[in-house]
Amino acid sequence: MIENAKKIVNTKNTFKSLSTVGLLTLSTVLSLTFLSGHPVNVHADVATNQNNQTKQTSNQQSLVSATSHAMSSNVHSTASSAVSSVSKASSVASSKPASQTPVAKPQASQAVSSVASQAKAPVKSAAPVQATKSVAQSAAPKVAATAAVKPVAKPVEVNGWQKQGNTWQYFTKGATSKGWQNINKTWYYFDNQGKMTTGWSKQANTWYYLQNWGGMAQKWQWVNNNWYYFQNSGTMTTGWSWSNNNWYYLNNGGDMHRGWLWDGHNWYINERTNGETLYNWQSVNGQWYLMDHSGRMQTGWEQMNGQWYHMATGGNLQTGWQVINNNWYYLTNNGMKTGWNWVNGAWYNFAGWGGMNTGWYNDGHNWYLLSDAGWMYTNRVTVGNKLYYFNGAGQWQNHPVDWNNNYGYYAGQCTAYAAKMLAAEGVSPYGFGNAAQWIDHASQVTYNDPKIGMIAWTNAGGYGHVAYVDNVSGSWVHVSEANFNGQAYSSRWVRINDGSFRAYLTF
Repeated sequence: MIENAKKIVNTKNTFKSLSTVGLLTLSTVLSLTFLSGHPVNVHADVATNQNNQTKQTSNQQSLVSATSHAMSSNVHSTASSAVSSVSKASSVASSKPASQTPVAKPQASQAVSSVASQAKAPVKSAAPVQATKSVAQSAAPKVAATAAVKPVAKPVEVNGWQKQGNTWQYFTKGATSKGWQNINKTWYYFDNQGKMTTGWSKQANTWYYLQNWGGMAQKWQWVNNNWYYFQNSGTMTTGWSWSNNNWYYLNNGGDMHRGWLWDGHNWYINERTNGETLYNWQSVNGQWYLMDHSGRMQTGWEQMNGQWYHMATGGNLQTGWQVINNNWYYLTNNGMKTGWNWVNGAWYNFAGWGGMNTGWYNDGHNWYLLSDAGWMYTNRVTVGNKLYYFNGAGQWQNHPVDWNNNYGYYAGQCTAYAAKMLAAEGVSPYGFGNAAQWIDHASQVTYNDPKIGMIAWTNAGGYGHVAYVDNVSGSWVHVSEANFNGQAYSSRWVRINDGSFRAYLTF
């Protein structure tokens, strides 16, 4: 009885230790099961998760509580009953389906040793819940411990410019910049992947140019052998643009226009090198064009510096004879001609508005007769069966002239013709003698400054020769005469001081 009582006390102390320390490990339970004399085929689930461990702990706590109650109600219960209870708990723990690698059955000596060591362990008073937790933690599978994740170092925050391969990116608080970004007062554009854009970029139907270093282009930029202009916003300009105190035209593609330009309304000329719009007179391929203050090419009549000019429908300046609105004009590079003008060997008169006069014309002092082609008549002219005489200046001489009168000179001679011309001007030509002697009767003599109405004179051949001066042009003089080189009447141009005549006489 005494030995049985000692066994009961030892068993009671053992379970009291179990209630203090907590849940036995799986191997201890298996050992007790072996000692109880009930062989069991056990497979441990190494990969049992925390939920299974928690459930096992709960069952084991129930076991401890039941055992304590049994011992307190019947102190004479044998240890086999306690062992049987432990075996039931083990059976509950092993009731989960076995999985993965089976655990080797423990040897009997190991089980005995385990129970013995637990029986000798000093008893500590600790809260059952805490002790149970400690035992549960100690019973956790080794595999779960190895699967624990090590602490990861906090990543370094990336900021500023970063080069990824051949591409630049910009980071702000670790995030990749996208779209338009203003960095250090310069605009850059990054695509959807955060890559910095260079070259041409179209955004919302607007073209921009990002330089090879990424900065948004502004003002004038030389791109692919053409000039382009970008606003301060970076927008590529098309059409007319005012810059550097001048107008420029940018084509639809943005490139600067040079040369002739039709903008849909007017013609312009843009300088072929720098593209500036040109103004005033411009010479193109040997033709003159007039551009107004806005650069528009002019057509029709335009007045510049007090002179009138006429431009054709193509804009080129018209010169020479021109018929405009059924009137004849004579135009030069210096403007429209008015008044008396010597043109192609004859005198013409143009009104103040430039139109050529024809027929009878009075300048306020004298009458003149102009042909239908505009040139001025001189000498004798029959108009409506009436004979008129006009001096060398084209002025009508309203003096009675007897053209059949030779004024004392031999008919057909040069002196007879010259006498009639003087008589028509109101000069009495009598008694001048042979031509060589006419110089002796002249009121004035000049040798190199002839005037219209004078008598050209020479004493060549002894008898000499006289002719009537009816025109002068520079160093040339035009004369009409009779009996020269066997011709009854003729006219010709001679150079002053070429020896044809030696003096010019006024009577």
